[in-house]
This record gives sequence, structure tokens and C-alpha cells, in this order.
Amino acid sequence: MKMLRHHWARLAFALPLVACMSGLWLTPLSLQPRYVLAKSRWDAQGMRHYRLTAQLSQGADMSGPWTVEIQDEHVVAGFDTLSGALLDRTQLRMAQRVLPISTLFNKIRDEINTPPLTSTFAVLTRIARLGPPLREHLNHCAARLPKITYDQALGYPRGVTVYGSPCVFRANWAVLITDLTQIS
Repeated sequence: MKMLRHHWARLAFALPLVACMSGLWLTPLSLQPRYVLAKSRWDAQGMRHYRLTAQLSQGADMSGPWTVEIQDEHVVAGFDTLSGALLDRTQLRMAQRVLPISTLFNKIRDEINTPPLTSTFAVLTRIARLGPPLREHLNHCAARLPKITYDQALGYPRGVTVYGSPCVFRANWAVLITDLTQIS
């Protein structure tokens, strides 16, 4: 009888634990494992020369859609998809800061891991990023976690929306990649 009670106690403890662990995939806490899976899928492609079409926005400023050619993680050429005009030097620099896929992955990693866990306040801020009720009580200036969608086949980030701190003007930015094709 005592042995049966221990089994029920274990089951009563294990069942909610398993439910919580499997539910993490559906919560903001799934950002890190989904990032690792997508990055490994992208890295496995070994794609070094590709063309992508993307739209960028930062705050209220929108750029694109642009089609850019990227070789060895450097933007080598680009044009405005709507007008056909070649991108100027400023637009090419902006594209270089965000659009190479490895750069985009690095920005996502940094955004997921912000702020670095160097103090108690940083830990509370990281927890506050999980949802509005937590932000309200722990740190009202904590930014929401980013919203990211990955291409299922190739693993690259198709859509990234980064929400800046509500206490910092124009801290939001987004990238939407509508097409990516390998060149060679």
C-alpha cells in the first residue's frame, strides 16, 4: 500500500512537470531552442552566395522592398524592388548592417539574451520581458521579447520584429524577408 502511494506521488509530481516542459515550446521561453534549431538548419545549407528580397523598418521609417545580393556575408549589390533604382551607398550600408543572414542571426541572439545577466536587476528585467503583467510589476521599461518566424526548409529568419523599450524612442525595428534564393 505504501509503495502504491509513492507511485501516485511520483506521478502527481511528474505529470505537471512534463506538461510544463512541453508547454515551454509554446511560450516566449521557446525563443532560444527555436533559434538554435533554425541556425543549425541554416548553417547546414552552407549558402555563401544568395539573393534576398526584404523590407526593413525602424520606428516609423520603412525601407524597401529591396533585393540585395549577398556573397560571403557582404552586400555586393542591390536595387529597390518597386522602382528598379540601384541602392545608394547609404541604403547599401543599411542593408549590410541587417540583411546578411549571419548578421540577422547575431542580432536575434543578442536580442533574446538582453540584458546580460550581470545583476539582480538584469535578471528581473529578463523575467519582465516575458509578459505585460511581469513588466508592470518588475520593470516597466523592459522591452517585449522579439517575434521571429523562420523558414521551415532553409532555417533563415523570414520575419523579425524587435520591440524596443517603451522608455526609448524609435527602438523598434523589423525585417521581413519575402524571397531568398541561392545564386551559386
